[in-house]
Amino acid sequence: MSNERYSRTKKATRRATFILIALFTILFAWIIISLIRKNPESEVADIETDIQPTQTEVYVEPTPEPTNTPLFPTATSGPQVILVTATPSANKVSEIPGMMVFSISEAGYYHLFAFHPELLPLTRLTNGTWDDKDPAISPDGKQIAYSSHRDGQWDIFTLDLETGIITKITDDKHYDGAPAWGPQGKWIAYESYNDGNLDIYLKTVDLSMEALRVTYDRAEDTSPTWHINGTLIAFTSNRTGDEDIWLADISSFDGQDYLVPFTSGAGNQNNPAWSTDGSYFTWISDQLGENKIMLSTMELGEDSALIIGSGNLVRWNPDGGQLLVNQKVENIDYVAAINTTETQANYLMLPIALEGVLGGMDWNHMSNPESWFEQTKDVNAKLFNDKYSLASAQPNSNSPALLQVNDLLAPNASLNSNAKNSFVELWDRASIELGWDILSDLDEAYTPLYISPDPGLQIDWSYTGCSIELVSTLHDLGWLEIVREDKNGQIFWRVYAKAYVQDGSLGEPMQQFPWDFSAQYSFEGAAYDEGGALAPDIPEGYWVDFTELAFSYGWDRLPAAPSWRTFSPATRWNEFVFSSGLDWESAMLMIYTEEELDDWLGN
Repeated sequence: MSNERYSRTKKATRRATFILIALFTILFAWIIISLIRKNPESEVADIETDIQPTQTEVYVEPTPEPTNTPLFPTATSGPQVILVTATPSANKVSEIPGMMVFSISEAGYYHLFAFHPELLPLTRLTNGTWDDKDPAISPDGKQIAYSSHRDGQWDIFTLDLETGIITKITDDKHYDGAPAWGPQGKWIAYESYNDGNLDIYLKTVDLSMEALRVTYDRAEDTSPTWHINGTLIAFTSNRTGDEDIWLADISSFDGQDYLVPFTSGAGNQNNPAWSTDGSYFTWISDQLGENKIMLSTMELGEDSALIIGSGNLVRWNPDGGQLLVNQKVENIDYVAAINTTETQANYLMLPIALEGVLGGMDWNHMSNPESWFEQTKDVNAKLFNDKYSLASAQPNSNSPALLQVNDLLAPNASLNSNAKNSFVELWDRASIELGWDILSDLDEAYTPLYISPDPGLQIDWSYTGCSIELVSTLHDLGWLEIVREDKNGQIFWRVYAKAYVQDGSLGEPMQQFPWDFSAQYSFEGAAYDEGGALAPDIPEGYWVDFTELAFSYGWDRLPAAPSWRTFSPATRWNEFVFSSGLDWESAMLMIYTEEELDDWLGN
């Protein structure tokens, strides 16, 4: 009996042991199978689904050679990757949010125009025989601040887009320009010319307070832009020689460090702009020989800046991550919108050539872009009833001829009939803008073929009757200043003429250092080899950009000839050409036969 009990007990123990081993084996196999079947990448994906990234890396490919085309180059790499975040628009009805506003020269005057590449053609906002420049859209999108000469002096105005009411914010004889809205829409920062130089000022939009001065340096402080925190203003200053970006903390005027430099590198750094949320910072740098758009953050600073592309002016879009860019190519202004949140910068709006000179731009929400024009046109019909139009400079005659120009003093006071009318219009307008007659006496107009050309300058536009040369001694007498501009391997000159009246009613303050040709003969440093040097100071007073004025009437400048450093006529700084889209040979054939031209060229 005991043996039988023992046998049953032994069998039960074996069964239990077997069951335990089987259960353990099954459990172990299940764990192994689960581990094998489990995908680690899907687990990471599940986590990333729950935590959405809020930033997009800008990965940029280096561009070894600069581009000379109107299309803005793709970004080039920098020492640090910068993350750019775009905030979606609540009212987005297009891939391009908000509305753009441009100041564009039209028949010699700057006017404001609203634009959206998909929803609104270029549409007039202002009109008149005065200049309206530097538009800035208010944070709520209901007003535009701008600088205007409408009352015979440069002041800051606001235009209410819902009522059409124009309000004068500043009122003095000094130049006021480049307005920038504070983030709450209660203050406007701007540049003002006082005590012989430009400084940054603040003014309340409701006019409840007198203007508050921010900077006091004898240097030129210009182009303010306001951070979203409401206490930090960036601006351009040449107080250390070259132009650099400086920061002013207006919450601590009494502090020792309320002004600090943001850039200090070689070359000029100017035109700062903050993204809408204040995270990112752009400015323009010419340290690489061409105007480049730099992108950085306040924390990373100048040394870690990326090069986004080429351009002269940048404005951020209302949502962030997109830039409105201006670039001048062969004296034609282009504007484009680029996206910086992709792996490479791409276009939201392809480059558009403007038919006039750009005098400022901005980009922000202005109500609902789809219905904005319909909402405002009935209330403000006078502002919106005309579309933008400006005829390009074209030949005035199908049978060109040389015509005498009455009351013009020049060795041969004649011009091609295609150029004469435009010259007379420019002559009249320049006299009004300057308060004195700059064009009644010229060094040269038409040059007949029996006069030999200067050495190396046979391709001379004066032989076509489509060029003029300002009296060069006006520069020696202090009535003209010349600014050097290097563009795409060529040297151009910008001519400023001094306003006869210096009370602020004519012209604007200069913001560039002129070129001093006489420094070449000081034999100091590289001035001799460079044909001169930058002047040590920017001239005081009010000046008219004659080069820009001439361009608005179809008269363009020429690049300096290769021999300009040793042969002064080759500088061509005082020569302006009415080409009407023709090259030199075609312009010559308007008044000469092919046989006459070949004989003169010695062909």
